[in-house]
Amino acid sequence: MPALDPEKVPMRVAIVATQAAGRSDSLGALLRDSIDSHGWGERVSVSAIDLAGWAKAADDDASAALGDCLKGADLIVVDRGEAADLILETDAAEGKQVMALSDFFEDGSAERRALSEAGGDEKSFLDAAREAMPLLLRKIIAGRG
Repeated sequence: MPALDPEKVPMRVAIVATQAAGRSDSLGALLRDSIDSHGWGERVSVSAIDLAGWAKAADDDASAALGDCLKGADLIVVDRGEAADLILETDAAEGKQVMALSDFFEDGSAERRALSEAGGDEKSFLDAAREAMPLLLRKIIAGRG
């Protein structure tokens, strides 16, 4: 995990959801709320982009938008492990830490399933994401001296 560099404030986090349109915005809002509630808004900035259907799309504009979002990030956070594997194959992710929210939970747990299953219940997805945010935020801030 890259440490937060005082010379490079704020740390830029890209949130990428792959299961359904709009989930990245929801994840971004949850992370921003957690950041703000801890008073760390000046230390971390968040951008969000949806990948729902991206792997199948031949849309150059969508690929360019994804690349821009990832290239500008210090840390990339995705909803599930399979998405982390997909992101790690992109040039824009080279040399960056990629984390999956689902990895904060045990295999087989309801939270991990909610974050990983396509077309799953939106409330369960958001509940699991909300539970993961403090853990994610601690990981982001932990390296800051």
